[in-house]
Amino acid sequence: MERLPRGINSILLGTVYHPPQSDDLVHRMHIFKCLDSLLATCPNSAILVLGDFNQFKPGNLCNSFRLKKLVTKPTRESNILDQAFSTLSPYYDAIILPPIGKSDLSRILLQPILTHAPSLPTTRLQKRDYRAPNKQNLIYRLNTVNWTPLMRLNSCEEQLDSFQSVVHVALNSCILMRTVKHHPNDKPWITPVIKESIKKRQQAWLNNDLHQYNVYRNKVIKLWKGARQRFYKDKINHMHESNPKKWWDGIKLLSGLSNPPPLTSLAVNGTVLKDFDLAVAINESFCSVAADIPQLNFTPIPVSNIPDEYINTRDAVELALVAVEDRKSVGPDEIPNWLLKTCATTISIPVCSMFNSSIREGRVPGLWKCADVLPLGKISRPKSIDTDLRPISLTAVLSKILESFVFNWLAPIVMPYINPFQFGSVKKSSTTHALVHLVLYWLSALETPNTIIRISPCHFLSINPWRNS
Repeated sequence: MERLPRGINSILLGTVYHPPQSDDLVHRMHIFKCLDSLLATCPNSAILVLGDFNQFKPGNLCNSFRLKKLVTKPTRESNILDQAFSTLSPYYDAIILPPIGKSDLSRILLQPILTHAPSLPTTRLQKRDYRAPNKQNLIYRLNTVNWTPLMRLNSCEEQLDSFQSVVHVALNSCILMRTVKHHPNDKPWITPVIKESIKKRQQAWLNNDLHQYNVYRNKVIKLWKGARQRFYKDKINHMHESNPKKWWDGIKLLSGLSNPPPLTSLAVNGTVLKDFDLAVAINESFCSVAADIPQLNFTPIPVSNIPDEYINTRDAVELALVAVEDRKSVGPDEIPNWLLKTCATTISIPVCSMFNSSIREGRVPGLWKCADVLPLGKISRPKSIDTDLRPISLTAVLSKILESFVFNWLAPIVMPYINPFQFGSVKKSSTTHALVHLVLYWLSALETPNTIIRISPCHFLSINPWRNS
């Protein structure tokens, strides 16, 4: 028995007759509601809707469900009256056959293009085994570390190197790296346990062992539902109010709607770049933005005495570590956020010492000034490195915590001198407030008789003032 292509659990088949001169909107909404309700019950399903559509105009129906027209040749004289809309366009081709008897409508045969689904490359990733027993072993090991030798070191750079060494030795011994297969169509909630159960289910099917097949089939369904629910609870639910866009992206992912493909290749000056060459080109593009800015010459300012209010306490550092969001990505230090949060009581001792040493020396360790830069597309399908990509910098979480302490010290001193109309980069403010203030200014001006407001919109997407002409 042939299996469905990877990522497709079932096929939704519908037949349609659209009489001539009928209301396209009513028919379109009926198809839309039917497909929407069926996909809610059977996500990750392929769609095939075919029939006599006459002059039916699908409108946004195709874009909403990723449907493609399979029939591209006339079925009656020079018109295409019979049509098939489907998400299976990579697997089927419409063949036009002669009419039957005295009928003037040609027949349509959907012929498979491939007998098997096209194979996509499977990558192997190195990931840590973050199962509960391994986490407990790591926490226990860190709780028994003697941090006194670290606190006796002279500089914050040496203290950070010692801290990194201790934490990563514990990570490598308690939470080992393991190789995980990753397929491009794998859902983000897929776990190794689910993959192993799917493998056993398929093996039972090949061996004609229906009892074992039913056992593992039910197990896969149960694991799949539980994994999706946990994924929604941990990754999506909290963004409903804070970030509606990401919440909606997660909902589309759960409902089976596809996201834009990842950036794997890009054409630069007529040459298609991939893998390492593409990474080098993106890196050079990002670096060129600040290439003409001279490097700062750092000269430490001698500090003889530090006021007590600028000395961090262990309790304040511990509270900051507990407040770390474990969903956030890690930086170049490669220390998991859940580790900082869970072991806050223990590691607040060395972290507090590093913070105070950095403030006393007037220097930030080199690792805390580094960042992992990720290229994020401004549009769904980037075509240019210079205009369609923007860098996202991931810095060490500990450096962000130290930065927050310094900000809280300096903000009361600096903020009174900041222009009240400065909305960007100000706490509890945003560019939305700037737009509201601008509209309020316009409306207030219009209260004066004989007042005219002239607005000149500008488009800056194609202008980059940081680049040399």
